[in-house]
Amino acid sequence: MSENSSPINSPLPWADLQACAGAETMANALRAAREQGARIFVLGLPLAELLAKLGVAADIVDCVDSMSVYFLRRAGALPWTRPLKKANAVVQALRHHRKERLAAEKDWTLLATAEVDARAFDGARARIHVISNGTQWTADPVAYRHRKGGQTLGFHGTMRWEPNVTSVEHVATEILPLVRSEISEASFKIIGGPVTARIAEAGIRPGVRTTGPVPDVREALADVDLYIMPMLQGSGVKNKLLEAMATGMPVLTNSRGAEALSSEGQRAVAIADGAEELATAVVRLLQDDRMRLALSQAARTHACAHFTWESKAAQVARIAAAVQGPGDNTE
Repeated sequence: MSENSSPINSPLPWADLQACAGAETMANALRAAREQGARIFVLGLPLAELLAKLGVAADIVDCVDSMSVYFLRRAGALPWTRPLKKANAVVQALRHHRKERLAAEKDWTLLATAEVDARAFDGARARIHVISNGTQWTADPVAYRHRKGGQTLGFHGTMRWEPNVTSVEHVATEILPLVRSEISEASFKIIGGPVTARIAEAGIRPGVRTTGPVPDVREALADVDLYIMPMLQGSGVKNKLLEAMATGMPVLTNSRGAEALSSEGQRAVAIADGAEELATAVVRLLQDDRMRLALSQAARTHACAHFTWESKAAQVARIAAAVQGPGDNTE
């Protein structure tokens, strides 16, 4: 095997590694690298568990988000009129909780994107560090175009992701009607696809429009006056929040949407909870051009200071340098 095709230089997705005949080849390559003083950085618990079965101990495991937290919140958000989905979410939460507690007992250094996810692994043998995501948009010019008297709300994301779908439904069905009772021309722009049945249903409501997939999300956000992101489900860092802040959008979210931000970061966005409070905040912000501009500047400043990939790489490098040796994860 040539150097350029080595698993060390060209890591395989864990599902392919599990299925292919080269799993032991990769394990041998990792053992050889370990003997030369390398540390093994693994993305995701499934791959770390697979390598453990092959006798290779991970040093750093990037867990990203806690799936037990995700499914527990999904269970809480689902109505009792959908009992099978609700029960399935509870079962998934319990299953992932067990996996995460087993991981917490390993001699691993674990990375998570938010404190709420880190707590799922806390209190055991593993060492847990919180490093939020970054965004390349910090290197791009400001996309927000401040307009006096703006009336357009916006949200972007993948519309197959249940937390995104429930968020835009919440805005379209509960928040926007309250806003339009005060500002009749207020509208809500849903950016991203696919336009599933639920998104299409939201899109026919008064003042709501859907774009489907767009070639340039930043350009699609340019005519949005206020970014709104009330999250009812999900965990971890909301990448759309980082991206909106990096474009210089004034952002309104709820406590769950802002939970991964530092206290400084939370001061760079507007936060309100519940449909009525969110609608009141929307009206206030749409009617106050100076407040929107101040939020825009605060969001962009915070994003450029804290969400660059260079700063995230430096955090990981410091953690990797402190790792003393291989974890004992092959018990």
